[in-house]
Amino acid sequence: MGSDWPVTDPNPFWAIYRAVTRLGPRQDPHAVGDEVLTDILEAQHAHDFDVAPDAYTAGSAYANHAEDEVGALTVGHRADLVVLDCPLTDLETVSPARPVLTLVDGEAMHGDL
Repeated sequence: MGSDWPVTDPNPFWAIYRAVTRLGPRQDPHAVGDEVLTDILEAQHAHDFDVAPDAYTAGSAYANHAEDEVGALTVGHRADLVVLDCPLTDLETVSPARPVLTLVDGEAMHGDL
């Protein structure tokens, strides 16, 4: 999961929202025009909410041939993870989510331990 289309924002939470709804999130400044917020684009390509975060993490690791190193909270994998300011419990919590701590290989890169 991801995009190489340069008009999309790299925010992964907005990408998950887009993958599920096929709409632009209101917070995304690139979601220009009312139709982006209301007209579903290619609905047949929508993911279920339960699948989208896994596609973004484990799916991306697999696509990069790195599934034995990253993409899941598994013993032996690198501790590359993000702690959020809220749980991703439903679609309404995804788009406004913000990272409060980012770890790369177990080392804090953003935020405090």
